Amino acid sequence: MLEMLPETTRELQIELCPEEMFVELEVSVPAALSSTWPSCKIRLCLFHLSQAWFRKIQELGLAAEYTNNDSEIGQWLKLFFAIPLLTTNDIEECSAFT
Repeated sequence: MLEMLPETTRELQIELCPEEMFVELEVSVPAALSSTWPSCKIRLCLFHLSQAWFRKIQELGLAAEYTNNDSEIGQWLKLFFAIPLLTTNDIEECSAFT
């Protein structure tokens, strides 16, 4: 369906060249967008990304650690949710300490 969109917009004389799109965590969607609009920046929806991370925390049996405010592991797990809010430079600076 997505492959039809550029042709349809040309027929309607509408120029559609998205610079950036926010998508859910589904593997096929970013791949389809990249092949249709190679210059479009694909961003993941922070809500859905966080939801997937929390499900993984539960799956790994770390939910109790996550909810325990006195747990060092829980504090580290909570920090992961802020990673998407960092700039590339911030991430590079943090990775220098590993």
